Amino acid sequence: EHTRFAIELTNPSGLFVDECGTAYTANARGTNDGTIQKIVNASDPKGIVLAGGLKEPTDVTLDRYGNVYFVERGESRIQRINARDGTVETVVDKQGVLVFGTQYWNDPRNVAFDSKHNLYVADFKNFRVQKFLFEGGDLFC
Repeated sequence: EHTRFAIELTNPSGLFVDECGTAYTANARGTNDGTIQKIVNASDPKGIVLAGGLKEPTDVTLDRYGNVYFVERGESRIQRINARDGTVETVVDKQGVLVFGTQYWNDPRNVAFDSKHNLYVADFKNFRVQKFLFEGGDLFC
């Protein structure tokens, strides 16, 4: 038996479910109309759009502080939605650097954290996974 979310999504490509059962989705939609949505429960008819007007968002995850991180594939960057105020900012840019380096990404697709709060990004066409160390454990809070 399965339960279907009441929400209709267009091209969902990334999914993260937190410990409370809240689902976060990356929805590619059209070229410039992707969204990151929060679905609190299965009876939620629309969900909450946390970010819109995105170019091909492909994956989403949360850090231990409740900040939402997502891959905006069409812009080759990792974005963060601040848990406190909802602002969206670039965390890792097109060069695939946090603070250092010059290598460009070629089709970033997936993002995840490990238990030590290190960020991992799958760089599809460069055939690699990059690890970013957040010195001191909490770079953004």
